Amino acid sequence: MSTVMPKLRRYRVQIIAAAICLAACVAWKFGYDAIFMTPAIQLDGVKTVLAVRTLNYSQLYDRASITPVSVILPGADVRADLYLYYDTEQNEPVVYAPGTTLSVAAKGKLASNDELDRTYSGVFLYLYADSDGVEYAEPGGFSAVYIPRYISLKMRSIADSIFPPDAAPFLKALLSGDRFDWNADSLAKSAFSIAGISHIVAVSGMHLGYLTALLGLVLGKGKLRVFVGIPVILLFALISGATASIIRASVMSVAFLIATLISRDYKPWRSLLLSLLILNV
Repeated sequence: MSTVMPKLRRYRVQIIAAAICLAACVAWKFGYDAIFMTPAIQLDGVKTVLAVRTLNYSQLYDRASITPVSVILPGADVRADLYLYYDTEQNEPVVYAPGTTLSVAAKGKLASNDELDRTYSGVFLYLYADSDGVEYAEPGGFSAVYIPRYISLKMRSIADSIFPPDAAPFLKALLSGDRFDWNADSLAKSAFSIAGISHIVAVSGMHLGYLTALLGLVLGKGKLRVFVGIPVILLFALISGATASIIRASVMSVAFLIATLISRDYKPWRSLLLSLLILNV
């Protein structure tokens, strides 16, 4: 016992961090259903008029649009994908900007009951509606929160204008994390799957590692790399959709840069615990 206690005191910070992460995971497990799933289940199979707020620009596909939204409910908001269908040629699809508030008559479907389950990315509900079901749309105005969405939109527009149609979807998935057009290209998806390189188009730590290495080559290893690199990494994470994999990689990369700034040894497992805590909070 006399030899164990000094070791425990030496690693007390790590033990406390691990305990906090464990407590956050337990709290998340028990709070998950109450906060997210219960409101979504209540809307499953129900057609009603809902107030929603758009979270990103609409994506157009044939005679339909897909818009990430937050369903505004008493006491909680639920992430959903809104599918609007346009039946007539005169009724052109509308691209809604982030922050727009819509009142729409839509039917809900639980995302976990669909073959395109996207609960892993925080989408708990699919909403289906005709374009005539949109009763009103109120623009939200400018907000700094949506700047990364605007940058992502511009990046996709530039990719469409520069690259041929068979290459643009790949570049958009690689640079901005937008795989909407890529998923529609079944031939390319099959080819990448057969070759075993589908992970290339899923923005994750590999892409962020290349970005961090590029910043090191351009800016050197001084303080400039840290002060420029951290905002660039965080902006890239937001532009690419802030998925769990990119958040984890961003936290670890930022921790690495901060460690070099304060001349501390970088411990990957510590940054991994920190990213786990942030993901659960």
